[in-house]
Amino acid sequence: MLEVEALKLSGGRNIALKVPDHLYPQTVRFYRDVLKLKQNVRPDGQICFEFGETDHRSTLWLDRTEATARPDVWLEIKTKDLDATRAYLLSEGLVVPEKLEPLPEGFPGFWIVDPAGLVLLVSLHGE
Repeated sequence: MLEVEALKLSGGRNIALKVPDHLYPQTVRFYRDVLKLKQNVRPDGQICFEFGETDHRSTLWLDRTEATARPDVWLEIKTKDLDATRAYLLSEGLVVPEKLEPLPEGFPGFWIVDPAGLVLLVSLHGE
């Protein structure tokens, strides 16, 4: 059995809030106007915020969704070995869902679901 230390798993810099359509404008306003986080808008219109200290900054993505009735948090885990990490996580009983939000073509990563039902993206360091 693989040891997690050998896989060098670590928290990634991306946090995604899946926000129901009807709560999206208030949520954007909260992070922008109330918490006063620096907002960035991608060319495709997706909104994200700088989250954390300068040298440990994460990106907080606000994803508008019609698929959920309540907000959800998705996190990122980084690894240097996707195959070994997948095998290890499966051996620990974690679910690797077949159908979830599609990843970009050729993206080196996969989704898992923790015991509480939260979604995590497992991706390669440097991606």
